[in-house]
Amino acid sequence: MLHCTRWTSSFVSLRENGQGDEKIAAAFFVTLQVVQQRLKLASVAPALIEVYAEDGITLEQLMAFTGNQDHNRHAQVWDLINSSWNKEPYQIRRMLTETAVRALDRRAVFVGVDAYQAARGSMLHDMFQGDDTGWLEDPALLDRLVTERLQAEVIAVDGWKWIEVSLDLPYGYSHGLRRLSGDPAPMTDDECAAHAPLLAEYRALEEEYAGQDEFPEEIDTRLGELEQAMEKLEVRPLVFDQTEVMRAGAFVTLDRSGELAVYRGYDRPEDEPRIETAVQDGVDPALAGQGVGLADDEDDGMLKPLPQRLVTELTAHRTLALREAVGRSPDVALTRLFMKLITDTFQSTGASGICLEASVREVYMSAQDADLKASPVAQAVAERHVA
Repeated sequence: MLHCTRWTSSFVSLRENGQGDEKIAAAFFVTLQVVQQRLKLASVAPALIEVYAEDGITLEQLMAFTGNQDHNRHAQVWDLINSSWNKEPYQIRRMLTETAVRALDRRAVFVGVDAYQAARGSMLHDMFQGDDTGWLEDPALLDRLVTERLQAEVIAVDGWKWIEVSLDLPYGYSHGLRRLSGDPAPMTDDECAAHAPLLAEYRALEEEYAGQDEFPEEIDTRLGELEQAMEKLEVRPLVFDQTEVMRAGAFVTLDRSGELAVYRGYDRPEDEPRIETAVQDGVDPALAGQGVGLADDEDDGMLKPLPQRLVTELTAHRTLALREAVGRSPDVALTRLFMKLITDTFQSTGASGICLEASVREVYMSAQDADLKASPVAQAVAERHVA
């Protein structure tokens, strides 16, 4: 351990005297990375360097402190770690960076570390981590940059009546909304030209190795690459009817990998086209507007509407008769109930006056993890719903 601390102090002394890292490495016959790592160790709080010299802390633990330059924070974390059973380096790094955001976070991927630093955002780096992507120290700045870019992306999602922007769409975000059915957009001439040679090569390879039990490894890899390339061209965006677009909306968010995700074509119940019915003032649709009545005016010979009280009483008798008929026909009742449940689930409309009242209630989880909607179970439910 003394050897390590002596090297570190020697490297620091040489750098302070104007020596470059490359010359220091050459003088000690070590790599440039070794010099940079040892110089990074010099940024750890002096009190911890002393603990290390007295065998009170391992080199791996000391290295974990280099990700943060705050010596006061070093002392706080060491006091907590020293009295804890978990003294692993990863725990030290986690505690030192608990208020920072990993550069691999989807928000950082979406905005870009360069854009974050251009907005004067500071970074933490750990020279001893194999993946030295670092941490972003200002989550508030990062979230603001994400929101600003998402708002800018909304401009490209035009034509919809409403657009909802959210960094995290909860599971069940489309609860109560009807998903519009669009038609896949046709490929452009350029896309067709790019797809044709991929398909030709794929079929040629399949035909060439058709007689073998399994493809050679390099051929199997190539087939997989061709499938992915073709899939990117074959997965087409949906084109919706313009009249539906004018009353429906879209959600703009980020997916798990930090890519922009736009979910288009959701109709709110209040925006659904209402189905006009003949139910007015409690009149049965089967009786309303049919001119059912008695000719009590011999002068004009026109049929007069029945009194409202009589219409209501007749409707009650008819309703009771329908109940009895449905009750004696379980297959009809089950079919009608099934139709009602499907209508409520997949086609929310403002229709009224139907003879069967039933409803579907979906339980919405108000307290949930941000990744719930991306879990395998949630995706399986969504795929079955779509199917």
